[in-house]
Amino acid sequence: MDTGAPLWEHRLGGAPGAILALEDRLFVGSADNYFYCLKTADGEQDWRSWRTGADVVSLPVIDEHDVYFVSLDNVLRAVNRGHGVQQWMQPLPFRPNALLKVTDSLIVSGQSSKILAFNAPDGKGAGEKDTGGEPAAPPHLLTGAASGRTLLLYTTRDVEHGATVTAVRRSIDPTMLPIAPLPNPTKPLG
Repeated sequence: MDTGAPLWEHRLGGAPGAILALEDRLFVGSADNYFYCLKTADGEQDWRSWRTGADVVSLPVIDEHDVYFVSLDNVLRAVNRGHGVQQWMQPLPFRPNALLKVTDSLIVSGQSSKILAFNAPDGKGAGEKDTGGEPAAPPHLLTGAASGRTLLLYTTRDVEHGATVTAVRRSIDPTMLPIAPLPNPTKPLG
């Protein structure tokens, strides 16, 4: 930092994507269809994923065991943080452009009006949200909101109404359903 002289360099096989930097390593996808793990101390390659079908895009996300990333072959992947072995992969119905993680859920958006959720441990589908419009920007997570819960913010646009920003949150309690009148109600005594 004092002199601005480079400490190390590591050439990737293609243009890099967004970098997730940790204390001891960094994770970065590339336009060469690989996902890399580099050591921050010396820039040495710790491991490289198997070749994907297209460019790796978006900022990767992590948990204690795995790192997750999306690529333009419309696939969400989980690989082990320590050695890069693929844990699971999940095909996507659209071209992804963003990946977020909240608790044990992965949120994927892309060129679709739908935002998809997946369980991080096994990659199984965990729901979807139809935004009702064309995405104008990748979604964003706002943590520590006034309610103490995480909010998912997304922006849509259309020709008639312009841009709209929407905030949604996952409800902890089940939705209260209205109670219909009981069949054969009893008459009051008296």
